[in-house]
Amino acid sequence: MKILKNYQALRYIVIVMALEIVAISINFFYAPAKVAAGGATGLAILINELVGFDRAATVLIVNLIMIVLAAVFLWIVVPQRELLLAVLFCRCY
Repeated sequence: MKILKNYQALRYIVIVMALEIVAISINFFYAPAKVAAGGATGLAILINELVGFDRAATVLIVNLIMIVLAAVFLWIVVPQRELLLAVLFCRCY
């Protein structure tokens, strides 16, 4: 049982490190070059350039809307991990 707990902790550490790398690439490469690659982050870059709204808040709002829509239309129970990742990704900005 202890091995599973260690494996889960390692999984979350790797996920957080990957989120940091993605956030760094968005903030240092995509956003300054004004490249909207697609998805929630691309939409956030576009809204930031057009309106001046914060990229992190936009990504959080879009991700939460997508999670709610998936739960409603696809009848999926959203795991807590997905909600945690949506919030952590915005905190990395």
